[in-house]
Amino acid sequence: MVAALVLSAAMFASAFIMARFPSAVAPVVQTDVTMTKADRVLVLSPHPDDESIACSGLIQHALEAGAQVRVLWMTAGDHNIVGPPLFWRTAPVTPAQFRDIGHKRMQEAKNAAHVLGLSSNDLIFLGYPDGGLSDIFMNVWTSKPYRSGVTNAASVPYAESTVAGQPQTAMNLLTDLEQVMTSFRPTIVVYPNLIDFHPDHQATELFVIAALADLHLSPQRLEYVVHVPGWPRPLRYAPFVDA
Repeated sequence: MVAALVLSAAMFASAFIMARFPSAVAPVVQTDVTMTKADRVLVLSPHPDDESIACSGLIQHALEAGAQVRVLWMTAGDHNIVGPPLFWRTAPVTPAQFRDIGHKRMQEAKNAAHVLGLSSNDLIFLGYPDGGLSDIFMNVWTSKPYRSGVTNAASVPYAESTVAGQPQTAMNLLTDLEQVMTSFRPTIVVYPNLIDFHPDHQATELFVIAALADLHLSPQRLEYVVHVPGWPRPLRYAPFVDA
């Protein structure tokens, strides 16, 4: 039943993309990646941590090959209920506290990126609402901006964001993403697969496909998953065990 619902959602989202962006095409599935110093790799991360969980090995491989790498975070990860009690001994209850979570998670992402070998100039934070990307993509194109239920913000509230103060609409987010792609001209784009159960991950793929279609770009496209029940197996670090 769950699998059927996910498939139906994926089919609906694909149909939506094709209707709004008729030049969009399905990505070519690839399992072997060869990079050179001529490559420009753009990694799209819905939240601070997805880039490390799914793409840290890929990022290091790209840097070792001499490729340029940029990481773009769609949100600041501020819709986090579980983390603060565990790590900071406090439960968020006010919009200011949720925004503080966003600041902390962006700083953590910067620290992790530096460990991977990236510089601050390689990092791009948009800061759109965590937990709201799917709703924005499906419903908020040119209408009243989306207001986050946790930060109470209708525009990007983070000074660290490259688009601070931007009203939270799908058109604005798509434009922001397209500006990054136009400037960086990636030869490889890395983003979540639509089968990922997290709505923000699904929406990130939809925004990426829409941007590539709008710009008529055809880079190599690589997809990853983070939230899929029962995957991966085994649920531990086991590089020599076949899943």
